[in-house]
Amino acid sequence: MKLWKMGFVGASTDEMANWVAELDADSFAIPFFGSGKEVALLAQRPDVSVESWDVQHISALAAELFTSTEVKTNIDEPKLQRGWTFKERPFEDMEDRTAGLVDYIANNGTSYERLALVTAIARCTMLGRLDQWDPLRQATSLWEFFQKRLIAQEDYINLPGSIVHHEADFYSTLPSQKFDVLYIDPPKIVSSSDVYSKNFVGLNRMVAPSTFKTIELDKWTKYDYTGKMRGVLDAVDSDLIVLAYTSGVRPGLDSMRTLFEEYGELIDEVRFLHRRRYDYGLVFRRTE
Repeated sequence: MKLWKMGFVGASTDEMANWVAELDADSFAIPFFGSGKEVALLAQRPDVSVESWDVQHISALAAELFTSTEVKTNIDEPKLQRGWTFKERPFEDMEDRTAGLVDYIANNGTSYERLALVTAIARCTMLGRLDQWDPLRQATSLWEFFQKRLIAQEDYINLPGSIVHHEADFYSTLPSQKFDVLYIDPPKIVSSSDVYSKNFVGLNRMVAPSTFKTIELDKWTKYDYTGKMRGVLDAVDSDLIVLAYTSGVRPGLDSMRTLFEEYGELIDEVRFLHRRRYDYGLVFRRTE
C-alpha cells in the first residue's frame, strides 16, 4: 500500500503505520488524525471504515483529499499577495517574496492546492521541524516543492475505504457507534508539555484563507495527560484499543500500559526503532 506523508517531523513511523493498517478489523475510531498516515493506509482497504477527528485544518484538507473524486486547481503561476503570513511572518528567515507566495496560494488556491502548500512549507523548514525556516529555501524552492506535491497527491484521491472526518475537537463531538478498534496516537510530551501545540498553530493559519479563524490547539501537559487519555478511553466503545506510544516521553510507557490495562487485557505489543528512540504499539482487548 502507498504511504502518505506530509513532510514534517512528528508523524508516526512507516513501520507503525503499516502495522496498524494490517490489523484484522473493519471499523476504526481515530481521535487524533494528525498527518493522516494511518487513515490513508486504512482507507486503501475497501472493507474499512474510519471515523476521525482533529481540530487542525491541515488534517481536514488531507481527509478531503482522500475522499475527493477529482483534482481541482486554480493556481497556474507564482504570484504574490500580502496576507496573514506576510504581515505576521511566523518564521524569522522567511523573505518577503516567500511570504507573499504563501499568502497567494492560501487565499486563491483550492483545498487540493492548499494541502500541497502544507508539505511545501514543511520542506522549507530546517529538517521539517516547523520551528525555523531554512534561509536557503525561499520562493523558488517553495514553488518547486509545491508543484511536485500537486503531482504526488494524485495517488491519494478517492481511496476505496470509507472516511468520516470531523474538523473539531474530539471531546466536543463524541461518537455514538461501536468500533472494532479505537486507535490512539496522542500528543507526546518530552519535557513538561507537548511539542505540537505551538508550531502547528502557525502552520494551520498559513495555509488557510484570510477568512479562516485562527485555531487553538489544546496543550497537553504531564499534569493532565492521564485525565485526557481517560476522556478518550471512556468516550469510545470498541472491541480493541490500540495505543501508539514512544520511549523517552512523559508519562512513561509503563504508566500508560498500567492505565490502559484498567480498560482491557494486553494481548500484543510491538516495538520499532525510530532514530534514537523506540515506537511502541500496544493492543488491548476491552473487558467488561
